[in-house]
Amino acid sequence: MKLLIVLFLLLKSFSTFADEGLKKENKVKNIINENILKWYSNLCLSNVEELVSLYSSKITFLPTSSKMVIKDLKGVKDYFIGVNEKYKAFKTNKCILLSPEIILIDNNTVVVTGIDEFEGVIENENKDSFNIKGRQSFIFRKENNEWKIIHHHRSRLPKQG
Repeated sequence: MKLLIVLFLLLKSFSTFADEGLKKENKVKNIINENILKWYSNLCLSNVEELVSLYSSKITFLPTSSKMVIKDLKGVKDYFIGVNEKYKAFKTNKCILLSPEIILIDNNTVVVTGIDEFEGVIENENKDSFNIKGRQSFIFRKENNEWKIIHHHRSRLPKQG
Protein backbone atom coordinates (compact mmCIF):
# COMPACT_ATOMS: atom_id res chain seq x y z
CA MET A 1 0.00 0.00 0.00
CA LYS A 2 2.87 2.37 0.85
CA LEU A 3 4.40 1.63 -2.54
CA LEU A 4 1.15 2.65 -4.29
CA ILE A 5 1.03 5.89 -2.34
CA VAL A 6 4.67 6.66 -3.21
CA LEU A 7 4.01 5.88 -6.89
CA PHE A 8 0.91 8.07 -6.85
CA LEU A 9 2.83 10.99 -5.33
CA LEU A 10 5.67 10.58 -7.86
CA LEU A 11 3.26 10.52 -10.79
CA LYS A 12 1.43 13.53 -9.38
CA SER A 13 4.68 15.51 -9.11
CA PHE A 14 5.63 14.63 -12.72
CA SER A 15 2.16 15.67 -13.85
CA THR A 16 2.50 19.04 -12.09
CA PHE A 17 5.93 19.53 -13.67
CA ALA A 18 4.52 18.70 -17.12
CA ASP A 19 1.60 21.10 -16.59
CA GLU A 20 4.00 23.94 -15.68
CA GLY A 21 6.11 23.19 -18.77
CA LEU A 22 3.03 23.26 -20.99
CA LYS A 23 1.88 26.57 -19.46
CA LYS A 24 5.31 28.10 -20.09
CA GLU A 25 5.35 26.80 -23.68
CA ASN A 26 1.87 28.22 -24.34
CA LYS A 27 2.91 31.58 -22.87
CA VAL A 28 5.94 31.75 -25.20
CA LYS A 29 3.81 30.70 -28.19
CA ASN A 30 1.32 33.48 -27.39
CA ILE A 31 4.13 36.07 -27.21
CA ILE A 32 5.58 34.86 -30.52
CA ASN A 33 2.13 34.90 -32.14
CA GLU A 34 1.69 38.51 -30.95
CA ASN A 35 5.06 39.39 -32.54
CA ILE A 36 3.98 37.75 -35.80
CA LEU A 37 0.74 39.78 -35.75
CA LYS A 38 2.79 42.95 -35.11
CA TRP A 39 5.11 42.06 -37.98
CA TYR A 40 2.25 41.69 -40.49
CA SER A 41 0.41 44.74 -39.18
CA ASN A 42 3.52 46.94 -39.44
CA LEU A 43 4.36 45.55 -42.87
CA CYS A 44 0.91 46.30 -44.27
CA LEU A 45 0.82 49.74 -42.65
CA SER A 46 4.27 50.52 -44.15
CA ASN A 47 5.56 51.21 -40.64
CA VAL A 48 9.23 50.48 -41.33
CA GLU A 49 10.67 51.64 -37.99
CA GLU A 50 8.33 49.41 -35.98
CA LEU A 51 8.93 46.54 -38.38
CA VAL A 52 12.71 46.82 -38.05
CA SER A 53 12.41 46.97 -34.24
CA LEU A 54 11.22 43.34 -34.29
CA TYR A 55 14.59 42.17 -35.71
CA SER A 56 17.81 41.32 -33.91
CA SER A 57 21.03 43.10 -34.84
CA LYS A 58 22.31 39.55 -35.58
CA ILE A 59 19.78 39.06 -38.40
CA THR A 60 20.09 36.95 -41.51
CA PHE A 61 17.27 37.69 -43.92
CA LEU A 62 16.50 36.08 -47.29
CA PRO A 63 13.61 38.17 -48.69
CA THR A 64 11.46 37.36 -51.68
CA SER A 65 12.60 40.15 -53.95
CA SER A 66 16.29 40.30 -53.13
CA LYS A 67 19.24 38.34 -54.45
CA MET A 68 21.31 39.25 -51.40
CA VAL A 69 21.38 37.93 -47.85
CA ILE A 70 20.67 40.84 -45.52
CA LYS A 71 22.85 40.73 -42.40
CA ASP A 72 22.18 43.96 -40.51
CA LEU A 73 19.35 46.23 -39.40
CA LYS A 74 20.26 48.92 -41.95
CA GLY A 75 19.81 46.30 -44.68
CA VAL A 76 16.43 45.29 -43.23
CA LYS A 77 15.31 48.93 -43.12
CA ASP A 78 16.55 49.66 -46.65
CA TYR A 79 14.83 46.54 -47.96
CA PHE A 80 11.43 47.47 -46.51
CA ILE A 81 11.75 51.10 -47.63
CA GLY A 82 12.35 49.73 -51.14
CA VAL A 83 9.37 47.36 -50.88
CA ASN A 84 7.12 50.24 -49.78
CA GLU A 85 8.27 52.33 -52.74
CA LYS A 86 7.93 49.49 -55.25
CA TYR A 87 4.44 48.52 -54.07
CA LYS A 88 3.06 51.93 -53.07
CA ALA A 89 0.04 51.50 -55.37
CA PHE A 90 -0.88 48.22 -53.60
CA LYS A 91 -3.48 48.84 -50.88
CA THR A 92 -3.59 45.75 -48.71
CA ASN A 93 -6.70 44.75 -46.81
CA LYS A 94 -5.54 41.28 -45.78
CA CYS A 95 -2.06 40.60 -44.49
CA ILE A 96 -1.68 37.44 -42.42
CA LEU A 97 0.30 34.29 -41.70
CA LEU A 98 -2.17 31.45 -42.17
CA SER A 99 -2.06 28.72 -39.48
CA PRO A 100 1.45 29.44 -38.20
CA GLU A 101 3.43 26.53 -36.81
CA ILE A 102 5.28 27.73 -33.72
CA ILE A 103 7.93 25.30 -32.46
CA LEU A 104 10.00 25.88 -29.32
CA ILE A 105 13.54 24.66 -29.87
CA ASP A 106 14.70 25.62 -26.37
CA ASN A 107 13.98 28.34 -23.76
CA ASN A 108 15.52 31.01 -26.00
CA THR A 109 14.79 29.88 -29.58
CA VAL A 110 11.53 29.51 -31.51
CA VAL A 111 10.89 28.59 -35.16
CA VAL A 112 7.77 29.85 -36.95
CA THR A 113 6.66 28.61 -40.36
CA GLY A 114 3.56 29.02 -42.47
CA ILE A 115 1.95 30.28 -45.63
CA ASP A 116 1.21 33.98 -45.73
CA GLU A 117 -1.39 35.83 -47.74
CA PHE A 118 -1.57 39.42 -48.96
CA GLU A 119 -4.79 40.58 -50.58
CA GLY A 120 -6.02 43.96 -51.71
CA VAL A 121 -6.46 46.42 -54.55
CA ILE A 122 -3.97 48.12 -56.84
CA GLU A 123 -4.70 51.82 -57.17
CA ASN A 124 -4.74 51.99 -60.95
CA GLU A 125 -7.40 52.73 -63.60
CA ASN A 126 -8.96 49.28 -63.28
CA LYS A 127 -8.62 48.93 -59.49
CA ASP A 128 -7.17 45.47 -60.08
CA SER A 129 -7.25 43.12 -57.14
CA PHE A 130 -4.30 41.03 -56.01
CA ASN A 131 -3.77 37.92 -53.92
CA ILE A 132 -0.20 36.87 -53.18
CA LYS A 133 0.77 33.81 -51.12
CA GLY A 134 4.20 32.76 -49.99
CA ARG A 135 6.17 30.47 -47.73
CA GLN A 136 7.38 32.24 -44.63
CA SER A 137 9.78 31.25 -41.88
CA PHE A 138 11.15 33.12 -38.88
CA ILE A 139 13.53 32.15 -36.13
CA PHE A 140 13.09 34.14 -32.95
CA ARG A 141 15.74 34.38 -30.23
CA LYS A 142 15.25 35.80 -26.75
CA GLU A 143 17.57 38.79 -26.29
CA ASN A 144 17.47 40.90 -23.13
CA ASN A 145 14.07 39.44 -22.27
CA GLU A 146 12.61 40.33 -25.70
CA TRP A 147 11.89 37.96 -28.58
CA LYS A 148 13.68 39.20 -31.72
CA ILE A 149 13.81 37.81 -35.25
CA ILE A 150 17.32 36.45 -35.90
CA HIS A 151 16.50 34.72 -39.19
CA HIS A 152 13.78 35.38 -41.74
CA HIS A 153 13.06 33.86 -45.14
CA ARG A 154 10.16 34.33 -47.53
CA SER A 155 9.58 32.93 -50.97
CA ARG A 156 6.61 32.94 -53.29
CA LEU A 157 4.58 29.79 -53.62
CA PRO A 158 5.39 27.92 -56.83
CA LYS A 159 2.86 28.39 -59.61
CA GLN A 160 0.38 25.54 -59.92
CA GLY A 161 1.03 23.51 -62.98
